[in-house]
Amino acid sequence: MDIPVLFEIDTTQNFDKEVERFVRKKKFRKLPKQIAELGEELSQGKFSGTLVKRVEKPIKYDEYKLRLPNEDANEGKSNGYRVIYAVMQKNKLVLLITVYYKKEIETVSQEYIDGLIEMYFANK
Repeated sequence: MDIPVLFEIDTTQNFDKEVERFVRKKKFRKLPKQIAELGEELSQGKFSGTLVKRVEKPIKYDEYKLRLPNEDANEGKSNGYRVIYAVMQKNKLVLLITVYYKKEIETVSQEYIDGLIEMYFANK
């Protein structure tokens, strides 16, 4: 039995570049598989992580931060990745905005995240 896909999954250019950088430079080879598994869950409407904010205009979406373990280093979620994603219920879209490694960057600013979302929609 196939599980229905409720949401389309898309990524920002930044997200794709960061995943590629982690695989190439850091040798985190399991990250693409983890992202694919996360995409499957999100496409089924299984949203996890912490709700960071709700945006009403110009596009209505909920923004989440998710802790993802680094399976290549076996260090658990606290020293793993952070994935920021947005859920647009009306458009049936989940946008993977950015991913960062907690040991490299403590956090990313809201302005940076907002800028990535704006660039995504400007290029669509």
